[in-house]
Amino acid sequence: FAKYSFNKSHSIAYATIAFRTLYAKFYAPAEFLMACIRTNSDDAALYVGEARRLGISISPPEISKSEAEVSVSDGNIYFGLSNVKGIGKPTARYIVKLVDKYGIQTSGDLSDALAEETDLWQERKLKHKDSENPAPFKEKSPKQQCRADVLQSLWNVGAFDNYQERITTMNDMQAFEKELLGIVLTDNTQEAFANNQDLI
Repeated sequence: FAKYSFNKSHSIAYATIAFRTLYAKFYAPAEFLMACIRTNSDDAALYVGEARRLGISISPPEISKSEAEVSVSDGNIYFGLSNVKGIGKPTARYIVKLVDKYGIQTSGDLSDALAEETDLWQERKLKHKDSENPAPFKEKSPKQQCRADVLQSLWNVGAFDNYQERITTMNDMQAFEKELLGIVLTDNTQEAFANNQDLI
């Protein structure tokens, strides 16, 4: 009985999981693939390839559309800010909060927002000191929450490209993506193929 019931119970469980994942992929393919990338980032290339096969756009982080983690916006998948090497989830969440607050689009906007937040942080620190509160002031400064190298990484990975010109070659863009995301997302293979159909 144990040999029979063990196999039967597992086959039912696997069938249920297969049906649910098939349903999710059919009715919400972008969200399904987004969840796959989030939970199994080591196989991200597999899911990126599947997204392209299904005609779903999948892009590097974009400052105004990306969340802290991989997300879907307007049916397109955007890698998250925390997917960039050296940017942890707390820093990514802090940047997303600044984007929502200040409407950031360029690297200069982000620098200005950090300067503004630093001034506000200094005011809060002085008020805390003047209040003679015995508890230490533990709030991290904006510079601690978003280091200068984070801005450079976002610039290199193309997070500001839709709002600010960045002169770079396709090879350099792909090299930055490989270094900072661990995967190449910028690909003009289909475009080149379409433009050279008559040569085939």
